[in-house]
Amino acid sequence: MMKTDKKKRLLHRIVTLAALALLFAYLHSHAIPPVAAVLAIICGRGLLRYMLAVASLLLTAAFIFVILGFIIY
Repeated sequence: MMKTDKKKRLLHRIVTLAALALLFAYLHSHAIPPVAAVLAIICGRGLLRYMLAVASLLLTAAFIFVILGFIIY
């Protein structure tokens, strides 16, 4: 008989594989190649962190310029 941890782990793997299969099917139906989808998933964390850092920097710079604009004029 399986322990509950092993059952949970097996169920988690099955759910993850099913979700990935649905995701790849959706991407394939919208003409995105599987290799590009895999690269997006693998590089996604780093890319999202980079985009968040750039967006935060730009937003901070915009706020500073607006505040300085109100102070100067």
